[in-house]
Amino acid sequence: MRKTSPVNSPFLLAGWLAVQLVMAGPAHASFISLECQSDFDVRDDVLAGALVIGNDGDEAAHNLQASVTGAGFSWSSPVRASLEPRGRYRVELRQKLGRPRPGRYPVLVKIAYTDANRYPFTALSATLYSIGEAQPPGIWAIMDKTRIRREGDLAIRLKNIDDGEKSLQARLLLPNELSSTPLSAAETLRANEEASLKFKVSNFSALPGSSYPIYAVIEYDDARGHQALLAQSSVEVLAATASRSARAALIAAAALLAAALVFWNVRAIRRK
Repeated sequence: MRKTSPVNSPFLLAGWLAVQLVMAGPAHASFISLECQSDFDVRDDVLAGALVIGNDGDEAAHNLQASVTGAGFSWSSPVRASLEPRGRYRVELRQKLGRPRPGRYPVLVKIAYTDANRYPFTALSATLYSIGEAQPPGIWAIMDKTRIRREGDLAIRLKNIDDGEKSLQARLLLPNELSSTPLSAAETLRANEEASLKFKVSNFSALPGSSYPIYAVIEYDDARGHQALLAQSSVEVLAATASRSARAALIAAAALLAAALVFWNVRAIRRK
């Protein structure tokens, strides 16, 4: 008796194809993962320091350029043609600050780069530097993680932790792949008061399945000088999933394929 291989059965073949179509996921792909370490110090009204950018992925990054913004200044690094996996790129910065008020100030770093196909990406980093004697901030800030497909809500929770009223300015630092409406907001907190700032974040060119670090900068002035603090979180861009209607269409296509295979199989038997 001749055995029939399961793959030669029209019904089993169609069922196997349906399962493969429904369950198939994306193949493994190479990736770029940039990390940025920064170290800044202020001496004689000059901000001096260095950025060290590392590629922890398994694919080279191309056309790297770091843009740095701070209190009253902006600076861009030379363009690095490529950064191989496990490679490091160090750039130094010296920037005259003038004479700002004592206190804490943010330094925001945005690194633009492309993959081998020239698709653009950005990576972020942020830190603080002090002028004069650094005082602890009187604000506590937490930014919640957000998951989106096309768009979603982002919240920054604020708490005034001392007895002084504070007029705050909060702004988001987002990669170019994401957008926000608005990008900044103002809030006044009385003593020991809490508040929540809401932002609408949307996907401009972020790849599904990616997670993007983001920052919020909260600043205010008081009798002691200027205060700044950072809140860090992430936006996860969810991968698209097949809808019920799409799955039903795949199953219907598999059923039609099975019927066609049965029809041709019957015709072949009758011709023998």
